[in-house]
Amino acid sequence: ANYWKSEQDQGDGNTVRPNDNPTGGLRQPSSRYMDKGSFVRINNISVSYQVPDKFYKSLKLTSARIYFNATNPFIFTKSLLFNPDVSNSGNALTPGIDNNNYPLPKSFIVGFNLGF
Repeated sequence: ANYWKSEQDQGDGNTVRPNDNPTGGLRQPSSRYMDKGSFVRINNISVSYQVPDKFYKSLKLTSARIYFNATNPFIFTKSLLFNPDVSNSGNALTPGIDNNNYPLPKSFIVGFNLGF
C-alpha cells in the first residue's frame, strides 16, 4: 500500500511498485539467482615436436614435425552455467546477466607437417 502510484500519491519513497513493467519501479534484488562468478579457463594449448633427422632421412623427407592444438580444453569453476563468463552477451545494457549463452566449443587437432 506504500508504493508509488502517481504524482499525487507517491507512497513512502522506499517501497517499489509490485510490477515489472517499464513504466513502474524495480524488482527487489534477490540472491536466488546468484552463482559463483570465479573461474579459470585455459584457452589454448599448443605442443609441437620436431622429429630428429635420422627418422625421416631414409624416407627422402627434408623435415618432419608432429603437433597438437587444443582450444578451450579446460575450465575450472564451481558455477552451474555453461559459460561463467556471462558478460559476453553482446548487450551493453545487461552486463553480468546470463542470457543462456552457448558453451564455448572445444576442439582438439593433431597433425603432421612433412617437408619434401
